[in-house]
Amino acid sequence: MPMSAESNLKIEVVDTAIDPKAPRAREVRRRQNEGQRPLYKVWIYLKGKDLAFVDSVTYTLHKSFGTPVRTVQRSLRNPNCQLIIWTWGVFNVGVSIRDKSGNLYQLVHELAYDSEFRKSEPVVLVDDKEPAVSRPVLYSSAQ
Repeated sequence: MPMSAESNLKIEVVDTAIDPKAPRAREVRRRQNEGQRPLYKVWIYLKGKDLAFVDSVTYTLHKSFGTPVRTVQRSLRNPNCQLIIWTWGVFNVGVSIRDKSGNLYQLVHELAYDSEFRKSEPVVLVDDKEPAVSRPVLYSSAQ
C-alpha cells in the first residue's frame, strides 16, 4: 500500500511468499504445523524511491505471534527493512516508518501473499525441512 501523498515519502510496503532474491523460481516455502494448517514463509519489506531516507520500520503483527512487535533498522545488509515471518493466514500489519529526521509515518498493510497462489503463473511448493512449530514464529532477515 503506497503511503499517503502528505507523508512526503514515496515508499510502499510489499509482502510476498516468493523469495524476492529469486522471483523467477516462483518457489513458495511451507512447513507442516503439527497437524494443523501449513505455515508459509512470507517476506515483508519496503520499496520505493525514498527508501534511502528510512531509518527503521516497526511492524506490528497479529497478536498470535510470540513477538508481535518487531523493529527493523535499515542497514547495508537489510536496505529495505525486510522481515521474514512464517504464517498460515493473512492479516493486517501495522507499519510505523521512522525517517532519518525522526518523523514517524504510520499505516496499515493488508497481507496479500495468498494472491500469488491464484495467479496464472504457477508457484512451486517446497516443503521446508526445518522442524515445525506450534504457532507462527517471527524471523528477521538480519539474523
